[in-house]
Amino acid sequence: MKAATGQIMTADEIGGCDLHTQLSGTVDYPAANEDEAIAIGRDIIAQFDRPPKTRIEQAPPEDPLYDPDELYGIIPNDIKKSFDMREVIAPHRRWEPVP
Repeated sequence: MKAATGQIMTADEIGGCDLHTQLSGTVDYPAANEDEAIAIGRDIIAQFDRPPKTRIEQAPPEDPLYDPDELYGIIPNDIKKSFDMREVIAPHRRWEPVP
């Protein structure tokens, strides 16, 4: 501390509650212990004005085009061969590419 500001201070003075709340202004709410600090933090957060959650319309899921037991007929036995993943996740109607 002496090298930075020229002041001689003890460890308690450097990191004490009074210093940080009254002199440096880096702390707004002093607390006697961790439980009190958590309670203060919760009180602050409880005052936040939260925006309402976005309502999302959901459609009921469609049954798959293929029976799950038939998936092994779509996926090749050779793992190095490619296949169309859209066939695995296909809904009742066939997938059509967008022109």
